[in-house]
Amino acid sequence: MTNIIQILDLPHYFYMMLKKFLMRSKAYLEDEVEDDYYFDLGYHFAFSITIFTLIFIFSAAVPLIPCFGFLFFGFKYMIDKYNFVFVY
Repeated sequence: MTNIIQILDLPHYFYMMLKKFLMRSKAYLEDEVEDDYYFDLGYHFAFSITIFTLIFIFSAAVPLIPCFGFLFFGFKYMIDKYNFVFVY
């Protein structure tokens, strides 16, 4: 996932739309159904390590790559912090 998709929280949105479509009950229409979507920490941790490894490997060939890696992890930190504090 890119940082923009994390900001939009599209998987969570699609999950709720699918749940709304499949569960057409009165309780769901009154918005009383619990939101059981969770943040997949293992996936995001593995993805971050993969990006860090690619940045580390290719930084010897292209010295500009660590600057973009710093921007990526800076945005990822802010987005994850926002999601943990306000969303999940």
